[in-house]
Amino acid sequence: MRAKRELTPEQRAATEARRARFRALVVKLKEMDQESREAFVAKFGGVLKLSGGALSVPNAVLVLMQDDKATVVGGLKQWRQFGRKVRKGEHGLMIWCPTLNDRNDAPQTETEEVHYFPGTVFDITQTDEIRE
Repeated sequence: MRAKRELTPEQRAATEARRARFRALVVKLKEMDQESREAFVAKFGGVLKLSGGALSVPNAVLVLMQDDKATVVGGLKQWRQFGRKVRKGEHGLMIWCPTLNDRNDAPQTETEEVHYFPGTVFDITQTDEIRE
């Protein structure tokens, strides 16, 4: 396993600034009721996952707050699987991703608590077709 490289002070500052912006978006999201969230998404149109389904309303709000023209989003690996690559220098959009159940991919029961972590996705406008 490769050793994790040390970040420069500038990179650490940029990372903290991105986290602070995401925290501010989450605060705005929490202040909205469900009806306001749905109206916000309807105003700009829904956001689709690369896999074809619609993003959850909270994640769609987060994406649209960061890029109101976003339409289809996916992660770095997902875009590669679909024959596209994220352009160098593009900044991702933060969303909440659920943790996966580690026990043989068994579905989570209603009594288990789902935890979320911030994840990064990119809109299709931030990608190019892979040409070989």
